[in-house]
Amino acid sequence: MNFKEDVDPHDLTQFQPATWILWSATILYCEEFGLPLTITSLISDRENVKAVSNTHETGRAFDISVRGWTEQSIHRFCFIMNRNYRDIAAISASTGLERAAVYHDNHIHLQVKMGVSVNKFI
Repeated sequence: MNFKEDVDPHDLTQFQPATWILWSATILYCEEFGLPLTITSLISDRENVKAVSNTHETGRAFDISVRGWTEQSIHRFCFIMNRNYRDIAAISASTGLERAAVYHDNHIHLQVKMGVSVNKFI
């Protein structure tokens, strides 16, 4: 796992519990399929970003690069994350649906609801 140059790994201490579920699932997926994992955004790197929500700033989201992934890997990952983690997923601003993983151009945005229970996953 790598972090983009402007991403501060100390931001992980501000994650909400449900974010850790997506984080762990992401690492396991990349390990299982031999995919590179680069974290491109957490919290403090967002200063000049015009976002539609505050999921990053509240420790409920992170972004990963899809560089080195195939289209199939990207879509399979999003499908699995959205299917398996719908209960904790944030509502997508673009669709109004609960989505844990949203693919945008060169990255995947992973997101959870505020204050959601993770008991089902532990």
